[in-house]
Amino acid sequence: MKPVGASRVLRAGAAQNDITCAFGTQIAGDIGRRRPAEIVREPLRAGALVLESGKEKLCIVSLDVAVV
Repeated sequence: MKPVGASRVLRAGAAQNDITCAFGTQIAGDIGRRRPAEIVREPLRAGALVLESGKEKLCIVSLDVAVV
């Protein structure tokens, strides 16, 4: 890392996408019942934020899911 006050460019990018499953998809948290998704109360989303400065990169990901 460069010392505080050193000139450095910070680049940033962000994205978000709808990952809501289709009706009829088996949903997590419904153990043993084998019941497919019938309604959508709220859309599921995936989001990412990427920061880059020189050779250093940071990516933060947010997922509306129970299991990855």
